[in-house]
Amino acid sequence: MRVPRRNSRSVCSQAPTWLLAFLSVSMSLSSACIGAIERSTRSDLERVDGGLAPLVRSGEEGELGQDEPAPQFNGSLAAYQAYAFEHSPELRASFEAWRAATYRPGKVRRIPELVVSYAGFIRSVETRVGPQRHKLGIQQWFPWPTKLSAAGDAEALAARSAQRQFEAYALQISAEVSTAFWRLWWIDRRQEIESIEIELLRTLAELVKVRVEASVADISDLTRINLRVEHAVDSLASLDREEQIASVALVRVLGAPAGTATPVDKTSPALGLPVEDPAMLRQAVAEHPQIEAVGLMSDSFDERARAQRADRYPSLGLGVDWIITGPALDPTMADSGKDAVVGMAAIKVPLSLGAYAAGENEAKARGRMYRAQELAARNRAIEELGRVMAILRDAKRRLKLYEGTMIPLAETSYEAVQASYQSGRANVDEILVAEREFLDLQLKALRARADGASAWALLERVVGRPVRAEPEDKR
Repeated sequence: MRVPRRNSRSVCSQAPTWLLAFLSVSMSLSSACIGAIERSTRSDLERVDGGLAPLVRSGEEGELGQDEPAPQFNGSLAAYQAYAFEHSPELRASFEAWRAATYRPGKVRRIPELVVSYAGFIRSVETRVGPQRHKLGIQQWFPWPTKLSAAGDAEALAARSAQRQFEAYALQISAEVSTAFWRLWWIDRRQEIESIEIELLRTLAELVKVRVEASVADISDLTRINLRVEHAVDSLASLDREEQIASVALVRVLGAPAGTATPVDKTSPALGLPVEDPAMLRQAVAEHPQIEAVGLMSDSFDERARAQRADRYPSLGLGVDWIITGPALDPTMADSGKDAVVGMAAIKVPLSLGAYAAGENEAKARGRMYRAQELAARNRAIEELGRVMAILRDAKRRLKLYEGTMIPLAETSYEAVQASYQSGRANVDEILVAEREFLDLQLKALRARADGASAWALLERVVGRPVRAEPEDKR
């Protein structure tokens, strides 16, 4: 018997309206709403992403960023730091770890996949209203509500932790750039002092040479001075090697192409102490991004424990079976070809409660582990703050002593010995000692400035934000 045309309609067109609504609701539940933390983290990610240079590959070996032309720097620390924030591959790696973490909440928050099944009757069952030919089923399982919400919150907190780790790494990059910069500045100033020493020694050699020709000085005096000149020339050449090494180190931190020139501004850094009291600095240390990152991981595992606890509660399954029925043998039969719809509800009852409790207890233990690590990190940061402050105070003391007292005295002594030698009341050794002491004190003053500048960069890294220095008149 030919099947009437009215019964050859498609499965989808026969689906009841409420069944399509059930399918729509099930699909929408798979993408839960984004929480405030997650939205804020993604917003911050997009803002930071706009300030980073694109990560490109070139060449067969896949080198990163080598297609870019070498940048031109004006010698300022701020320019180097700005470039490092945009191009440092280490910082970019930390950023991508943060980006990857932002995708995890949506991944773990989804409900189990919707199960759609089809069955065709190999031997149809004849019913009063007609033969049963096909069966279409839809089934959806819903875990305990806190399973998805807590898991999503845990990953959102982990993503926030990754953001704080990125911010901490940015502070680390800033400190590394500052350290490399001030090392270059120190080497450059040492080169100036060594060049001055060579000029002073050569001038003294000319003076001694005249006295030797006049038979009022011994040739050994001239020999000692010339030997001292050669030592100074060798020292200056060694500084060239140190400058090359320091420049390569700075280029590496910046993420700049190899061979990039690294000029350094010759302006001496100001040296002072923070205007903020120690209690405010310690409070800032406690809020450091690195410490907050560890604390957020502890909160994340607390939420993971909640998600694990949800496994100990039942899961609900809902489903619908739609049996497609052909026309009855008797065309006049009431409800001929009427489809059957069966609703289904099921519950998964967890039996391995001990295993689920073990997972919850593991997450709680890891949360306590991170809490202890947070406290340890805070204690280490407080210790480092004290160490950096001691370096700053010592650098300020040394600079004040050298520039305010010792260098003027050494300069006066050198000039007096030089005058005494010309009048025959002093020998060459006394001049060389006075000259070396005068230049050494200048080097120590410059070293104090470089140490203080590097320590200030470390201070801002430890505190986690810029620190305002005391006014110039109180330094």
